[in-house]
Amino acid sequence: MKQIKCCLDVDIHSCDFTWSLFQSALNSYRFDSCLRPYPSMFLKNGYKDPARMRTVSNQLPDMKTLRDTLTELVYSQDTIELLYWVLVQHRDPYLLLHVDDNARPKVSVLSQHISELQLTIVPNYIYEVVYSQQHEAQWQQRKSNKNGSIYAFHGSRLDNFYSIIKFGLQQHLSCSETLFGAGIYLSSELLLSLTYSPAGIAWDKSIYGSNFSIVALCEMINDTEKVKCQGL
Repeated sequence: MKQIKCCLDVDIHSCDFTWSLFQSALNSYRFDSCLRPYPSMFLKNGYKDPARMRTVSNQLPDMKTLRDTLTELVYSQDTIELLYWVLVQHRDPYLLLHVDDNARPKVSVLSQHISELQLTIVPNYIYEVVYSQQHEAQWQQRKSNKNGSIYAFHGSRLDNFYSIIKFGLQQHLSCSETLFGAGIYLSSELLLSLTYSPAGIAWDKSIYGSNFSIVALCEMINDTEKVKCQGL
């Protein structure tokens, strides 16, 4: 419980956002593919039991109330275990909120990787996915063996982003009936990627609202054999 309280005290916004993405995946009709990884304590006889997990998660208050009452009120053991699993045990990669001195989205973080012309719409919030030092070192090594990296936008349903953040973009989960064939699609145009990111249902107690959409700005290795650029 102390570790959960510490996470809430240090960065309640990240906890709220992470929990909202988890809830979107849990409540999706596609939860079997969206909720990855899956909390093992909610397996029953080897089968997933999302109904019990939904019942447990629905008992939670908003994150600010949870932070203020976690050590005072008695929450069920299932509730504590689920919170610990999402916010502590499976915290990595970490979601870092970028804001300026006026608590507005820090757009300069994005301009390091893309031009202002590509950023046709200013996002309401900007989160950076921060990986462990070991993971980051491995990524840098992979880039050094190729031609560096490039950045592009990726749009997807909201319920996909919990697993996307945990595992990255997975080609085997992409639709095969696409314009240029099977693969992971990214675009240099934010507006184009937005069309693939409709607002989805998240968590009704979130500080970000119960519905929102996400577009990812992705870094990919500039491998000419695997990265194909197309113009329309």
